[in-house]
Amino acid sequence: VSVRSAAGEDSKNERVVQRSYQDLQELRQVHQYVVARELEGGDGDWIGAERKSACLRAFMARSRNRAIPSSLQKQVEASLAGMGLRTMKEVIDEDSGYSIDILVFMDADGSDTSAGAADSTLGFGEGTLVRAGQRAAVALEVDGPQHFALPENRIPLGNTVMKRRHLRQLGWRLA
Repeated sequence: VSVRSAAGEDSKNERVVQRSYQDLQELRQVHQYVVARELEGGDGDWIGAERKSACLRAFMARSRNRAIPSSLQKQVEASLAGMGLRTMKEVIDEDSGYSIDILVFMDADGSDTSAGAADSTLGFGEGTLVRAGQRAAVALEVDGPQHFALPENRIPLGNTVMKRRHLRQLGWRLA
């Protein structure tokens, strides 16, 4: 194997990896479009069930892989636990594939629920699939400076705005 052919193979492999990454990115973007279209009363079936499922899987894989709590999020979780509130961290909305930083569980009347109360929701772990309205909870997004174009003015990036809008449209009480 000559140096030239080895370098050529590396370049080819790099292009394949880059194309695979672009394909996944495109699937995730198509998924967000499908979610937006369905939430606005449109039909999501135009894409076909198999392709729609592939888009959701690509989106959820990224949600799961990026679910690494920041130090700010860990501080918020500790504060909520210190207040005696029950929480679940890094859950995924089953309908959209969006990751939710923290769910804070509430009683049916909207009051907080103490950590000592018996509830099957305590058995769920990170990456659990949940649906809005499935249980009384507030979805808490801990948005650090990377979520903002101008952090000092709190102007959120487009993907942050879209995620918030989609979660609200799905029925989540978002804080």
